[in-house]
Amino acid sequence: MRKRFRAPLLLVVLCGAARLSQAQDVAAQQDAALKRIEATAADICQTVPIEQKNGQVTLTAGASAKLDGLLRKLVGADVSVEVSTVSNSSRGVLQADLAKTIEKGNDCKVSVLKTLVPLMVPSFIQPPVGSPPSGGFASVNEVITANGSFKKQGDRWIEYPPYAPGSYFMFTEVSRDSNQIILSDPSRQKPGDANNPMLVRLPTHGGAVQWSYTNPVVWMDFTFARPALN
Repeated sequence: MRKRFRAPLLLVVLCGAARLSQAQDVAAQQDAALKRIEATAADICQTVPIEQKNGQVTLTAGASAKLDGLLRKLVGADVSVEVSTVSNSSRGVLQADLAKTIEKGNDCKVSVLKTLVPLMVPSFIQPPVGSPPSGGFASVNEVITANGSFKKQGDRWIEYPPYAPGSYFMFTEVSRDSNQIILSDPSRQKPGDANNPMLVRLPTHGGAVQWSYTNPVVWMDFTFARPALN
């Protein structure tokens, strides 16, 4: 009887391990894509990336070239069907949309991310395979960002940011629900207001990471993240 059940059980275990490995491979590929997008966003925004032509706002030649370079790299890495579609038939539309978003936004890099990430790295705005299921948000204790992460350790959350290698910032968890985890950092306060600490909102299923001060709460995107895979 034991031998009869041993083979199916082994098959289930192996299939589960294969699915997790596949999910991890996809996540690693899309993490790499996000890093490329983040780097390109920073590169595009080093100088003014938009200009007026014939009464319309457009990307400069340099910004367009950097965007094209990003598309070629992501298509070469076979990141997603969406990127291939954009590079082949909708590049002009993407350039126009990106120029308009940059013009309207207060932060060039965030504007680039908000335009490109949902299109090119859809797992960062949707629950990736292997992430906690709907209703399992209570188990989320780490989210992955480009080149960094937020990780719960004990009763604290620690940010390992890409903009400060070797440094970290500590947060207290304020609340969480099925969509978000709210963190507070009392050490970083609104200038001139000692009772107005910084807040960070983490997505529990993938999406924009946002920050605000406590009073008033005005959420602003600054990167994208997904829950770490188990």
